[in-house]
Amino acid sequence: MPVNDEMKRFYPGYDEIIIMSFNDIVESGFSYTKKMSYFAVADHDDASREINFRLEIGHSRTNKQGIYIIDSRVCIKENRDYREVIIKIGNQNIRFLQNCRENLTEFTPATSRGEEFFVEHLKSNKLTGFFIYDFFVIFKTDGFEEAWESFGGDAI
Repeated sequence: MPVNDEMKRFYPGYDEIIIMSFNDIVESGFSYTKKMSYFAVADHDDASREINFRLEIGHSRTNKQGIYIIDSRVCIKENRDYREVIIKIGNQNIRFLQNCRENLTEFTPATSRGEEFFVEHLKSNKLTGFFIYDFFVIFKTDGFEEAWESFGGDAI
């Protein structure tokens, strides 16, 4: 996705912004088994500043289909147990559970109502953005509905 001046103001000091939708991931041949969208910012002078997030469709420990936001930075010790955080999606505050998964930070809606709102929001928008830790994250969502439904959707 081309970076314009409007987007650059959210990421001072970063040289590159990468945003890939569910469709882009499939078309690129990116070898990742999960259905996902991808967002990253990079500083070519300092690779340690790279930040990337994934928006994934996956299964919970109880084998329920769900939507997850994954932060690639190493999860800090205090977040190893589930804790509740609020993320504003659209104009709606949604409670998410934050915890560590494989040393990465994972966020998933805390309630079925929150998950339903988030899924419908992703289905009805081509682009969505929200703040996590005062950091603005953008996901392209084209292909989300097809990915959600082909993953199992609301199968009974």
